[in-house]
Amino acid sequence: MQHFADELDNPVASVDLYWSKGVLAGFLCSWLVAGELQIQNLATLPALRRKGIAVRLLEHAIARSRATGLTSIWLEVRISNAPAIALYQRFGFSACGTRTAYYPDGEDALLMKREE
Repeated sequence: MQHFADELDNPVASVDLYWSKGVLAGFLCSWLVAGELQIQNLATLPALRRKGIAVRLLEHAIARSRATGLTSIWLEVRISNAPAIALYQRFGFSACGTRTAYYPDGEDALLMKREE
């Protein structure tokens, strides 16, 4: 919960929420700095995955950022998260590196980028 409070106080951060039938179905936290959008966290309620919620959140964040001069988008994703990697590839992201032991459990992260 503190993470969200910190994001709301951060002047470069945005928190997008997706509600479905009164339930928080997904969210996307991002930072926009000097034309670069950094996706911090994108999550969908497990029971509502594969229903286009993450797609809509990404589309919204990208459209909003384009209005302010977006040049690139960056994100890290768990190397084992094949569905998320496939989603990002669908959006034109490509792998550009690995962050070793990036997550608290020691799993590596795949660094992905999309140029605008």
